[in-house]
Amino acid sequence: QVGIKNGMFFGYAKQLCPNLQAVPYDFHAYKEVARTMYETLARNLRGSNILLARMATRKAKPDGQYHLKPEEVDDFIRGQLVTSLPGVGRSMESKLTSLGIKTCGDLQYMTMAKLQKEFGPKTGQMLYRFCRGLDDRPVRTEKERKSVSAEINYGIRFTQPKEAEGFLLSLSEEIQRRLEAAGMKGKRLTLKIMVRKPGAPIETSKFGGHGICDNIT
Repeated sequence: QVGIKNGMFFGYAKQLCPNLQAVPYDFHAYKEVARTMYETLARNLRGSNILLARMATRKAKPDGQYHLKPEEVDDFIRGQLVTSLPGVGRSMESKLTSLGIKTCGDLQYMTMAKLQKEFGPKTGQMLYRFCRGLDDRPVRTEKERKSVSAEINYGIRFTQPKEAEGFLLSLSEEIQRRLEAAGMKGKRLTLKIMVRKPGAPIETSKFGGHGICDNIT
């Protein structure tokens, strides 16, 4: 009612609503509750998989829950659109439609050999299994780290080349420390630079912020 929106700076929001209350984060409590919830779900999952969980979640949205029972899986999966299957994008959807396939039930009439001929050995097998609710992909709680980075975009102002060189040296040393701590070495180095956009005000709206910039890599 007073004009507060998501992503707004707290200071400005406070001006609009002087009685605004800031609630502190309790990350430890969030983590414990999340862990308890996931452990409870994991203990109670039987004969289930990532694919069925994903489809059941979609049915539950936007504000509910859905319990997919083992005896209901066959009927449930037959009625699902092929676009709800992982990996089925616009191009594959178009090709499936040209074959007269819109639902997983339609897809079940296609033989493995026919699907592999149309989409290749790997994708054909994937479609054959997914349309039957079969998915043996393991559930992973941790993703393998692919990159190490360091980035600063606040309070940085260079007027001389030496300043930029000194900063770049410090940033490189920080990247080296992070790589060593992670026990990794890189194959590719990407340097991101933010340059004030021509015509943008020198004094930014947020003190010390980067303002309106062109991003160069």
